[in-house]
Amino acid sequence: MDDIRNAQHDIKIDVIRLLSCFLVVGLHSSGAILGSYNQINLQTFAILAFRCICSVAVPTFFAISGYLLLFYKNKTAKDIISKNLLKYLVSYTVWLSLYLIFCSYLANGDFNLSNVYNYIINNYHDSSYLWFLKVYISILLCFPIIKHFSREPQILHFYTLLWLVFIVVRYTLAPFYLFSPKLLYLIQIPFAENNSFFTGTLISQYPTALIGFFLLGGYFIHRIKSSSLIQTYRHIITVFTIFIAVLMFYYSSILYENPQIVSGGYDTILQPLMLWVVLLTIGVIIFVYSYTNSLILSKYGKAISSLCSDTYGIYVVHGFVLPLIIRKFSVVSIDYIYLKFIIVFLITLLSSLFFVRILKFTIPKIILKYII
Repeated sequence: MDDIRNAQHDIKIDVIRLLSCFLVVGLHSSGAILGSYNQINLQTFAILAFRCICSVAVPTFFAISGYLLLFYKNKTAKDIISKNLLKYLVSYTVWLSLYLIFCSYLANGDFNLSNVYNYIINNYHDSSYLWFLKVYISILLCFPIIKHFSREPQILHFYTLLWLVFIVVRYTLAPFYLFSPKLLYLIQIPFAENNSFFTGTLISQYPTALIGFFLLGGYFIHRIKSSSLIQTYRHIITVFTIFIAVLMFYYSSILYENPQIVSGGYDTILQPLMLWVVLLTIGVIIFVYSYTNSLILSKYGKAISSLCSDTYGIYVVHGFVLPLIIRKFSVVSIDYIYLKFIIVFLITLLSSLFFVRILKFTIPKIILKYII
């Protein structure tokens, strides 16, 4: 989420960020399409396979942000508070307010203030698409502590072990009825939460859980840039990444046909803190770093960076565009669901980019920097 201008020293960071933006839109578009489609066939399986790849979008965003804030430049707490934190606090407030008004309009068909108030009281919950922003802001508040961790490799390695055991293992096991929730609560103690998987939240939306992607993901990108082993074993890592993706698709297809097997249905397997999503995220980042052609980057680097500067705007805007497009397509008869998905995905992505460019053209820069 950090200012993309900090990433232009390495176009590969821009490529990963741009890819993550496309995958976020793809994840939400495919979910909206599958949600209105009850048949099980090769078309739905193709979309499920795509959703497995899309599951790395949010973890990758956190990893990039962690790298830019902790390992790229020696930023101070003052820099973070005066620039990043202030920007995203204002942006989150603005877009959440607009989103709640928008949802109220979709539900009631008008902008009546009474209806907006009633909608917020009765329907608002933390699972809106902006949950990522809220977690990111919370992590920024802890920046001085996190920065201290990032300077000590031994502490980072120890934290990695703690995070995998107390967070990733717990969230991986929780939906499969393998252990009693009370037993899994025992390994929650170092990362205490007021709410969690066991009370209905399918994904952890808490800094104590997702900070691992921020801290460890940033450190991992930092290590990739300075390690020759990655290039040496990139083919093996790629094969392993493909294996993880195939395994995820296999189990997600089983859960799609038999949602009663797990708590939360087939989408449970795609949540950010599942072990296979963590491994797939690592594999995708390594793949981009290892196989992205330098000649292509030198030729199209400016275009990639230009698009990359719009990724945050696309993220916040697509939550408004997608429901409207889904409404329009609900009355359009298209026999092939994968074709419908591709159309919805592309229109959502391009329309969001178009609106972002309009905002950039019409809103003064002094205000725009706090919005998108």
